[in-house]
Amino acid sequence: MSRMRIAAKVRKNPDYLAASSYLDQIGLRFEVVNHPGKGHPFLRITLPHGDTMAFTIACTPRGRINQDAVVARLKRAIRLAMGA
Repeated sequence: MSRMRIAAKVRKNPDYLAASSYLDQIGLRFEVVNHPGKGHPFLRITLPHGDTMAFTIACTPRGRINQDAVVARLKRAIRLAMGA
């Protein structure tokens, strides 16, 4: 599958929509990055202190995880990356 098609599918994914909405709400910048080789694409999130972190996201049009669980997992990952 081409990289453009993968990026288009990610942007329709309900898990991506929930994560991107939360990141917009708290004001963190992010971008979708295709995994080099095989694997799921991920969000590269720029943290307030300048570092970046990766958050893996499914590339299927339908998410399999509850959107609240995705946001909770994202919050936990951000907290750990910031050292809090």
